Amino acid sequence: MSDALWSGLREHLDEQEVLEVLVLAGWYRTIAYVANGVRIEGEPWALALPGAPGV
Repeated sequence: MSDALWSGLREHLDEQEVLEVLVLAGWYRTIAYVANGVRIEGEPWALALPGAPGV
């Protein structure tokens, strides 16, 4: 994360909140890799992300 991005986030969030956003993003990415790796099918009601396979 660049210093400029950190500073921009700090204008709206305190340090603990910025760290929480980073952890949340990291967990999301990790879970997405695992779900894709074990080929968990998406929920039929969920919207597909643009550029996702089959979209």
